[in-house]
Amino acid sequence: MNRVDVVRELYRAFRERDDARLFALCTEDLEWRQNPGFPGGGVHHGVEAVVRRIFAGFAGAWSSFSFEPESMNEVDDVVFVTGVYRARARTSGREVVCEACHVYTFRGPRICRFQQYADTWVLQEALRGG
Repeated sequence: MNRVDVVRELYRAFRERDDARLFALCTEDLEWRQNPGFPGGGVHHGVEAVVRRIFAGFAGAWSSFSFEPESMNEVDDVVFVTGVYRARARTSGREVVCEACHVYTFRGPRICRFQQYADTWVLQEALRGG
């Protein structure tokens, strides 16, 4: 499986809540960086922390939340993904589309680092009902 395929499989595992597969695709010392202002924003270490603090936490604020990749490009040990988040805030009912870039760094065949770049303002506005 090439690195782009690994990232595609990671997105599938997130959508299907396949935690065992997430652990298999990432290193034990995974570093996961999300923008401040994004749900679960900050630096998280390990797949368990990502699942527990970020993805499980979305259910409280959002009635739906997904990421749709639009392009994936591999350069050396990094895969760059552009796409959009689509979300609906639970309290306001407001739907938003948020452009984003994900950067995955690999160590061997597994993901060891994630860095997110996203427009968090539109997400915060939806949560506030603006």
